[in-house]
Amino acid sequence: ADEINRATPRTQSALLEAMQERQVTLDGVTHPLPRPFLVIATENPVELEGTFPLPEAQIDRFLLRLRLGYPSALDEVRELLRYRDLLALLINRDVVSRYKRSVLGVAWTLLNPLLTMLVLTVVFSFYFRFSLKNYPVYLLAGLLHWNFFSQTTTAAMSSLQWGGGLLRRIYLPRTVFSLSALGTGLVNWLLALVPLALLMLVTRQPFRPALLFLPVAVLLTALFALGVSL
Repeated sequence: ADEINRATPRTQSALLEAMQERQVTLDGVTHPLPRPFLVIATENPVELEGTFPLPEAQIDRFLLRLRLGYPSALDEVRELLRYRDLLALLINRDVVSRYKRSVLGVAWTLLNPLLTMLVLTVVFSFYFRFSLKNYPVYLLAGLLHWNFFSQTTTAAMSSLQWGGGLLRRIYLPRTVFSLSALGTGLVNWLLALVPLALLMLVTRQPFRPALLFLPVAVLLTALFALGVSL
């Protein structure tokens, strides 16, 4: 029986008849059930629309009752620790497949935000007459964070789709695929810091103590990206 706490009273009474009297009635004709017989039923959480608590007379007819919920945050961390080798392997696979024997891959990681920054700087500074001190540095720093967020969420969803077939065959925590995309995104972000540092040196932008807050900003962005990807 499926979703017994959403079934009609007639279906409920038929289920009780089968479990209590070991028979079913169809069109006024009673059919005895074989002995032994097994009844397996599912129910939805009571807070869902259209559901209601089952009567005690029906609940005590079942020998076992299992509740399937979501794992807690602590259980999720424990599962990730168990599969930490797989997580490291997935991150290594993504990084190696992107940068192995490919100078262009590394160069594109460094040049992509720089080219975007150059175009936006020209547009906002010259055409829209937008003036801001050290605007290229300001713009590139924002682009790095945006690229980290967008690339991580996109890669995480693609990774979950790729691992869907594997998840149906063996047990794996789904979070490991999102975290692997997050780890790969952090590697790309660290490489993209190189052109930002060079741009700060060229424009003579001083390295202020506020840069010490950068790990906190990246951590918050990473948590937000992880939440969106899950």
